Amino acid sequence: DLSSCRWMDGTQLYDAAIDFLQDYWHGMMAEVRAFYNYVDWQEPFIFYLFVFHASVFAVVIITRKRSVVQSLLFFSILGLTLCARMINDWCIKNYRTFTKHAYFQQSGLFISVMFSGPLLLCAFALLINFLVEAFNLLVQVKTEQLRRKKGRDAEDKKIKRT
Repeated sequence: DLSSCRWMDGTQLYDAAIDFLQDYWHGMMAEVRAFYNYVDWQEPFIFYLFVFHASVFAVVIITRKRSVVQSLLFFSILGLTLCARMINDWCIKNYRTFTKHAYFQQSGLFISVMFSGPLLLCAFALLINFLVEAFNLLVQVKTEQLRRKKGRDAEDKKIKRT
């Protein structure tokens, strides 16, 4: 029965949205704390994973002026991210060979947070760098076009004077 529906005014809607966001934030922070407490941060596997991500990020920074290398790196990162599900499936079966804890689940939360997430941040940094390079090239091309047009206009004025 639609006649029993009451519409909220702006203040009630705002208060409901704030309550929802606060509840969502507190729930999310509880999940983050639970994840943080679950991981054994002293484990060599976790350390090497961080070294891997630090190395990838360093290569992203060092090669920022080499677009071909960055393109290869970008597609390699996306390929690794695409393979994360297969990597996760392998890790579910073989985790005892490199870690003491069964971090990997079918949901893929661990591999998403600890493997794919940082790689996607690096891919995003590469994408931003591509956009900056494209912008700089556009500025260079337009500057050159304006310089040539100015030179042609000056030549046209000389021709008209004579």
